[in-house]
Amino acid sequence: MARCSENRWAALARDTKIMQRPEELAAFKAATIHIFYYPGNARRDELVAAAEATLVDVCTYAVQASGGAWRIHGGSRPRVKPLTVPDLSRRRRRRAQRRA
Repeated sequence: MARCSENRWAALARDTKIMQRPEELAAFKAATIHIFYYPGNARRDELVAAAEATLVDVCTYAVQASGGAWRIHGGSRPRVKPLTVPDLSRRRRRRAQRRA
């Protein structure tokens, strides 16, 4: 994530569990990157179709100043939807900082 932040790259991922793991969530927030989640169970041809259909939206969101998270929904009408990034509780935040 640090490399993405330094180079202002967007991250493409399939594992939304990052939003539930305190250490990874803290790292995501600290890096202020843009991350796009593709369907985890999609086949290669479905991923390619979703990427082609949403490329303009992904590029538009990726050049915004602050980081964010989006879910890319596949299917017959691929689309990009904002993904709410949960706040860490104070206790979980301290625990994540100690482990970092």
